[in-house]
Amino acid sequence: MGATYTLDPTTQVYGGVYRAFSPASNGVALDGLTDQQLEGENSTNFEFGVRSHKGDVNYEVAAFAMNFSNQVVTGNSDPNLSQSNAGRTEHRGMEFMLGYQLSGDVRIDSNATWVPISEFKSGDNVGNRLPYAPKIIANVSLNYQHESLNTAFTIHHQGEQFGDAGNTEVIPTGAAGGIWGGIIPAYTLLDLTAEYTLAKNLRLFGAVKNLTDKRYITGLRQGIYVGPERSFEMGVSYKF
Repeated sequence: MGATYTLDPTTQVYGGVYRAFSPASNGVALDGLTDQQLEGENSTNFEFGVRSHKGDVNYEVAAFAMNFSNQVVTGNSDPNLSQSNAGRTEHRGMEFMLGYQLSGDVRIDSNATWVPISEFKSGDNVGNRLPYAPKIIANVSLNYQHESLNTAFTIHHQGEQFGDAGNTEVIPTGAAGGIWGGIIPAYTLLDLTAEYTLAKNLRLFGAVKNLTDKRYITGLRQGIYVGPERSFEMGVSYKF
């Protein structure tokens, strides 16, 4: 159930509540054999926000709350398994979006998600923060568009996060050999993308991902999983 109220021609207030369900499934076991026998998820979710577009500025701010009765989470106490049913969990946070047209060709867009509360409410880890749940995720993009050329310089930031439900803080010695857990440090990545339209149905595109070739950790399941190095992409797209 949801509702939207128009305050004026440029501004809306909205809100809603909904019940979500995800059916039972067999998660992918890291040993390739074990059936994880995961049960279905249920959650009740609430959202309230405001959005507006006035002149060169547009923004949106929303607050949300999610209450799971049996959430499936990544980061299992069994090193051979990748997921588990965590029981009741609670999530509280806000989302932000801001865009500004700097000139006719240049625009800046940004968004962020802030989740100060994401914790277990039942089981052995009550009060702990869920694994792989950073408090902050943010993106800022500077876009230039002129005639057939469209380019973007983007900054991606992800806050630190726990690698296990026990909220282990220090990556243990020997983590590269299969021991997991610890805090995954925050990281910031830079990307550069470009696209050029040659014809109505033909365009060229390219990208440099992880521009600074930053070394960072993305996961701590059965060892340390590192993020991709600097990469270059080029391609062509044709629509028949």
